[in-house]
Parts: sequence; C-alpha cells; structure tokens
Amino acid sequence: MVLIKKITIKEATSRMLPTMDAVAALSQYTKVPDDEIPLLRAALSIALIEYPDLDLDKEMSEISSLIDGIKRRNDSIDYTGETLCSINQYLFSKLGFKGNKDDYYNPRNSLLNEVLKRKTGLPITISSIYLEVGWNLGLDLHGIGFPGHFIIGCRVNEGIKYLDPFNSGRELTEKSMQKILDDIYQGRLILNDSFLKPLSKRMILVRMLNNLGGIYLENKELLKSLQVLKCICILTPDSAPDVRDRGLLNYQLGNYQEALEDLTKYLNLMPDATDADAINGTVKKLRDNMTNWI
Repeated sequence: MVLIKKITIKEATSRMLPTMDAVAALSQYTKVPDDEIPLLRAALSIALIEYPDLDLDKEMSEISSLIDGIKRRNDSIDYTGETLCSINQYLFSKLGFKGNKDDYYNPRNSLLNEVLKRKTGLPITISSIYLEVGWNLGLDLHGIGFPGHFIIGCRVNEGIKYLDPFNSGRELTEKSMQKILDDIYQGRLILNDSFLKPLSKRMILVRMLNNLGGIYLENKELLKSLQVLKCICILTPDSAPDVRDRGLLNYQLGNYQEALEDLTKYLNLMPDATDADAINGTVKKLRDNMTNWI
C-alpha cells in the first residue's frame, strides 16, 4: 500500500490562506437574497485571492465617485434611451473603459480592482460596472450569460435592448449576436432564446470565478485555483462538479481531510456519476492512509 506522504511545517505554512480571506468575504456579502447582493463589493472580494491586503472600502469609494459623476450628468434625463447613451458616453468616451481584446486572458481582466484602475477587462467585469451604474440610475438591467461573451439586457417599453459593454455599450441585434457566436464557435451554435436568459447575481459571480480559475489552472497556480473553487462552492454549495474539483485539488495539495470531505460529498450528490468508481477509489485510499496515521 502506498501511503500518502506527510508534509513538513514549511510546506504546510506555504499552503495557508491569505491574511484577508476571499472566501470569508464573499460568504459575508452573499448571505442575503440574490437581489440584495452588492455585486461590485462581492466581485471586489474575489480580488482578495490575488491582493489579500486590498482595501475594499477604498475601492468602493472610487466606484461611488464614478457613479456620482454620471448621476450629475443625468439629473434631467428621464428617457431610457438617452440614459443609455449618457452611460456609454461617460464610461467609454470620457473615462476610457474598453474591453481588453489585445490581452484577453490576462488574469487582471477578471479582477475588478484592476479593471477599475486600468479601465479595461473582460466582458463580464466591464458589464458588471455598467450594471451597477445603470441600477443606480433606475434602469431595469440584467446580466446575460451569453455563450462565450457576457452581455446585458435592458427592459424598455417595447421589449428588451441587448447591450455589449465590452464593445462600448453597442446595441446588439439578432444578426450581431449570431456574428459573436460565429466568431467564437465557428458556426457550430445557432442563436436561440435560451442564450438570452437573465443571470442571477450569484451566477454572475460564479462566471467571474470560472474565468479566473481557468487562467490560474492554465498557469498552474494551484493555491489560487483552490481559493477560486472554495468561492464557487460558497455560491453554489451543491454543485457536484465543483465540489469534486475542490476535493481533487485539496488531494493534490495534501489537504487530505478536506479532500475526503469533498469527495465524499460529491459521491453523495452524484452516486451514479461516470467517475464514481475512480472517486470511490481515491476516498478508500484516503481513509486507509488516515487510519494508518492514527
């Protein structure tokens, strides 16, 4: 039998969580009903994974100043179309926000503090700022988890306008949305109504985290990847694939008790999963080795 090796004090110390824990912060801000979640503050808490000393209050103060600036420009506007034009002019023309097309997979594009500082980011981070601004101006906006490209919906009298903050808030038509799909999926996806469903704030945060987690895994930054998965599991605690992935990553990092708990939970959630036999084997190995350690 191959024993799972014990780790040294030095190794264990290197695996400690940051001083400011993104998981605890995100948990605090998402205990409320979905419509009461402070989206940008919750999104900023994700940045604690990369910047454990980040001052969330200071960042939120800058966001408040940004929102106050556009409110002053919109005091006399009461028409949705004019308000959207004003937001676009302020965010994209005056402040210079833009989608980062040249360095799309830079992890800073997923970190809201960096997006605010650099005025560039992914569709979902740029859109989150747009949502917050619009909500503060009384617009009926919602995020949309469009395949491969996050967009926004704005309810108006005649229906819904679809907006693309990554591209300066342009209004999207069925033709332009199909063009986005064609560019990403080479014609394999055809636009349908299911792609345009509103996304809850929790699921917006999960999508942000999935973007960041994919980059961390690609860069083999496993500790940060684990933090991302812990955050996702705060938001969707019964998401079996995420519980499994957290367990396997805990196992890889030597967090064996946590790995055992996660993988056991996964099997309870998905007893008939296609990988159940393999996961059962890992669970048995963990239990056997923990017994040998006692």
